[in-house]
Amino acid sequence: QSVFFWRMGRGKRKPKHQTLPKKKSRKSASTAEEKISAIEAELEQTKSSLLQSIEQAVSNNDVLVELEENSHQLAAKGADFSKNVNKVERKYAWLNRKYTILLILLVLMVVAAVLYYI
Repeated sequence: QSVFFWRMGRGKRKPKHQTLPKKKSRKSASTAEEKISAIEAELEQTKSSLLQSIEQAVSNNDVLVELEENSHQLAAKGADFSKNVNKVERKYAWLNRKYTILLILLVLMVVAAVLYYI
């Protein structure tokens, strides 16, 4: 037994064949139980897969939290390093100025001594 349904599509009508459900018999009862058990097995498999996915997501979340903590620590260490670099730069810049001033004074003293004794 079949029923035709008419469907409109772009100005043309096309028949769509659909069968009506058959009456249940004893054989269909056992196949229905088999189908139900197959669906339940598939449901259990899906459930276990979903639980594994959730566990994996939770473990990934733990890893992400740890990575975030490490990145904050690394950022703090980077800021400290930057401060230390600036201190060292200032220290060596001052030493460079001191040695430059001392060298200029030494050259001036040598020039003054040469001019004084000439």
